[in-house]
Amino acid sequence: MASRSLLLRRQRSWARRAGKVVDATGYLPTVNDNLRQPLSATALADFSVRGAAEFHDADVASGGWHRARMRAVHSSTALAANVFDFWSGVNSAPLAAALGLPAPIRRIVFEPHLPTGLAGNPANPDILLELESGDVVAIECKFSEWLLPRRQRAGLFGDRYFPPGRAVWREAGFPACQALADDLQSGRDYFRYLDGRQLLKHALGLQALRPARLSLIYLYFDWPGCLGELHRAEIARLAERTGKELGFRALTYQQLVVKLDGGPVLDYREYLARRYGLTARDVLAGGP
Repeated sequence: MASRSLLLRRQRSWARRAGKVVDATGYLPTVNDNLRQPLSATALADFSVRGAAEFHDADVASGGWHRARMRAVHSSTALAANVFDFWSGVNSAPLAAALGLPAPIRRIVFEPHLPTGLAGNPANPDILLELESGDVVAIECKFSEWLLPRRQRAGLFGDRYFPPGRAVWREAGFPACQALADDLQSGRDYFRYLDGRQLLKHALGLQALRPARLSLIYLYFDWPGCLGELHRAEIARLAERTGKELGFRALTYQQLVVKLDGGPVLDYREYLARRYGLTARDVLAGGP
């Protein structure tokens, strides 16, 4: 909890240094106050159609008022937009290289909804990259969320993921994922910092697209100390348990931005360094 509080405090300090009005809970007056530049037309369309709760303030049926989550300085969606939307209007080859992709990026999709073939809500990774090769890459982005440990409990998945007589991950061609899902559902295994349930749901949504090849990238803001070590250990455990089924790999924002260092994107990198502390020094030091 102390690490997350420090991270949030640093983000509020950034807002004040930048001359922005930020309240005690870390919310800015508008979404644009939280972005390096206004969203591109394609990103704005994506958020308007599928990410309204992230982008728009709204009345809530129960009588409350919903603030757009992207107004929060600690918003993982705002961080993803600040990193990825820049590439919607320029040559994205440096981004593809930094992510280690096998082909150029054709399209960046924010807040994709990927039907899983089951009842209920679709899978909803933060980013979907459509590649020129026909491959698709889903990216789950995390900022401060993983710094809040979860309690161990059984029954993580809804009943629709475990219909009688069926094994939905095995049917999708993911037997190792099925074994992990079974263990998470029974409580035999659990993750305190990594949201393994969410990543396994994304696998079903990706498979439903029937791509030539699928990949799932876990992109997260790293933090030094024991919590970072525990988080990385859980990432390694999920990778070991799922094998090559998902094309799963993890990357930190710190590593990604350093890999982008060779591109003609000085102002973009300076903003990310100033705002989030994403610099080569921070990577070598093990965190911000």
